[in-house]
Amino acid sequence: MASQSNRGSFIMGLVLIVIGFLLLFDGPSLFDIIRWIFHFWPVGLIALGLYLVMGHRRPGGSGYETPSDIAAAAPPVEGSLYRDSLVGDLRVKLPVQGFNGGVVKTLVGSVVIDASQTVLEPGEHRLYLRSGMGDVHLDLMPGMAVKVQAHVGLGDIKVFDQKAAGFNQEMAYQTPRYDEASARLLVITRVGLGDIKVF
Repeated sequence: MASQSNRGSFIMGLVLIVIGFLLLFDGPSLFDIIRWIFHFWPVGLIALGLYLVMGHRRPGGSGYETPSDIAAAAPPVEGSLYRDSLVGDLRVKLPVQGFNGGVVKTLVGSVVIDASQTVLEPGEHRLYLRSGMGDVHLDLMPGMAVKVQAHVGLGDIKVFDQKAAGFNQEMAYQTPRYDEASARLLVITRVGLGDIKVF
């Protein structure tokens, strides 16, 4: 939270400096500056959109947030992973060991989960993935025992080699011998408008 406050102060400071120089050097009047701001306000929307798209990437990394980053931001709910966002993409790389389920959801944006190197502990672990408008992508470790319950209002569902497309689609998929596996992952995912891909 403090970094967002510092970033806002920095940007506001730059705006004040630019306005000050314009007024100092007999540039446009304050009325002209205000008119220009009202004329080009959509640029602010574009900047906000770029921030939301690019702002969730971690510097010097793969662009994924780790569960320890997420745990610092919100308390865990039914597992060690909890991430909730109103607007913006959520990218999470699950740890190699120690993952015991969780929730990742956003209203507008995509949910991207990298579980390609995750080895599950014994037991059934639940992972809830939701997006109101956006895609859900889940990359699993080959050979992982998984059961997927997917629902999409409008879009496509692709779980391994099974596909469904259109309005109000549901799909249930289970790897062979899921119930017999000592370590299992139950994925429950819902998307309003977008695609679900599990591979």
